[in-house]
Amino acid sequence: MQLTDGVVLLRPPVNEDIASLYEAVKFSLPELEPWMDWATGAYSLSSAQNWLDFVQAAWSHNTSFHFVIIETKTNMFLGCCGLDGINLQKKECNLGYWIRSDRAKKGIASRSSRLLVDFAFSKPGIERIEIVAGVENIASQKVALKIGAQLTGPTAKPMVVHDQVKEALLFVINKI
Repeated sequence: MQLTDGVVLLRPPVNEDIASLYEAVKFSLPELEPWMDWATGAYSLSSAQNWLDFVQAAWSHNTSFHFVIIETKTNMFLGCCGLDGINLQKKECNLGYWIRSDRAKKGIASRSSRLLVDFAFSKPGIERIEIVAGVENIASQKVALKIGAQLTGPTAKPMVVHDQVKEALLFVINKI
């Protein structure tokens, strides 16, 4: 499974991605840590391997679909994105993304998210995609709006990251 727009390539992660994933996370910790519960100073190669094992199992059970983002021109590891929280009864899922800090604000998250939206809506039963962004996470909010998500307001319950309660906004894309 590969998704591409010619600039970015999304594919399921493989064992050979572990070192690149680890390096990108460690490099980007100052930007990731406020918004990602897993992003801590204790992040290790073992953490990356555990994530890969989880993601591969989820793919095999169709419970979530996480991708690595690769720059097609250079083959550089740029970050990760994915669909999870799949609820076929409600016909919805969540979309998430992160980009390594030195490649942020270059349209990579938007490009990758557009590919994910198309992928999600090609799946039987998915008619609504939700994106949750912290009130102070302006970059993530901009990506959601750039890909056509509509701000519906605050989330029903706040985000909890590293035991800190953070207000969050809900963005929605409905299948047309």
